[in-house]
Amino acid sequence: MANLQGVTWTDGTERGKLTRTAAAALKGKALLLWASPQFNPIDNSAHPYDASRWQAAFDACKAAYDIAIADGKSLMPSYESIFRTEGAANTEAIIVRSYSPSVAKRGHNVESRSRPLSAGGSPADNYYASVNLVNAYTMKDGTPITAAGSGYDPILFWKDRDPRFEATIAYNGSIWNLGSTTNRRQWTYNNAIGETGSRGVYCKKFTTPELANAAVPYSNDFGGSGMDWIELRLAEVMLNYADAANEIGNMGVAKEMVKRIRLRAGIIAGTNDYGLNLVTSVEQMRDLILNERQVEFAFEGKRTEDLRRTRRYHLLSGNLTSPIVMLSGTNDAQRNALKAQLERVVDPVTGTMYRDQLNLNNKDTLQKYFIYGVVQPGGTGGFNVLPEYYFYSLSNFFLYSSPLLEQTIGWDGGNFDPLR
Repeated sequence: MANLQGVTWTDGTERGKLTRTAAAALKGKALLLWASPQFNPIDNSAHPYDASRWQAAFDACKAAYDIAIADGKSLMPSYESIFRTEGAANTEAIIVRSYSPSVAKRGHNVESRSRPLSAGGSPADNYYASVNLVNAYTMKDGTPITAAGSGYDPILFWKDRDPRFEATIAYNGSIWNLGSTTNRRQWTYNNAIGETGSRGVYCKKFTTPELANAAVPYSNDFGGSGMDWIELRLAEVMLNYADAANEIGNMGVAKEMVKRIRLRAGIIAGTNDYGLNLVTSVEQMRDLILNERQVEFAFEGKRTEDLRRTRRYHLLSGNLTSPIVMLSGTNDAQRNALKAQLERVVDPVTGTMYRDQLNLNNKDTLQKYFIYGVVQPGGTGGFNVLPEYYFYSLSNFFLYSSPLLEQTIGWDGGNFDPLR
């Protein structure tokens, strides 16, 4: 941080080099990890809990936030524009890996893996939202969907939700402009014309609406969107700050950081101050922050490490499920008739189909044509996360390379304790 004081990089040729703000953010993140239950458990007699680590984490995270603001960082005004805005215009990005569609071997295929077949894509399961993620989004006033009086309807599961839901997830009949097409509606019901498979939702987050369908694939070292990858942004610095503040009893700072992120997301104040008045204890705020991170950083690769850091990883078990949409009807004949009606062209000039005129926010209309359910994506099975997974094991390749190396405790033959 001292060596990077006052150092700036040119956007064109040096984008991605670390800055003073990046160093401060990484220091805060490291001390947060050191204070968190993974390295600082509260119920391990062999390793007494050290509350002072949380104060150190708070000091570092506060400093990181203050430095970021002093260096001109701010939340992007629109959540959906975060990854679509590059260079100096992106005021939120702190650590970036730069890509390009026109420089050899500097591209990626994320656009293709996110988009549906009808828009030039080849969707991948790692961009398929789980039911757990879909349920994590609050209502538009910050109220959890499980709270009494939230107004949540599992049939109209997209209605009146946190606006980040609409910015991240494309669902059956939703507007998703791709290939420079306006008012384009995405259909996800099973065997919808122009699509493939039974994918009930898609990830919109890393797509570029104006990119022509033909330009989507990355092949022969060129193409794709060239969208930069943001590894760390101001919102993470703020939620790290909130996390540490909550643990030292400063709930005011914790709530303020979350409130600013929810304000940017478009959540309304409602009667419970963006949902924050529903939280009255450190434990409840801890849960809220973890859920906020799941939503804010959806598909950004943060979730697994958050679960490990908070020692909640081993609480996961069961099956991975994702939403699907099926046509109504009790037999194939009825379903085929509905499909034919939905896909009947009503305007031969524009190619508009009957389905594009439906109001799917009308529950009766929706249920006349569609049934919502869940599916287990191909290649996945039941899972059970074990406590030893909090620290990695060493492969035999490394163990056989030196008699001085020890296996991690909890694994076969392990006696190395990472907490010592």
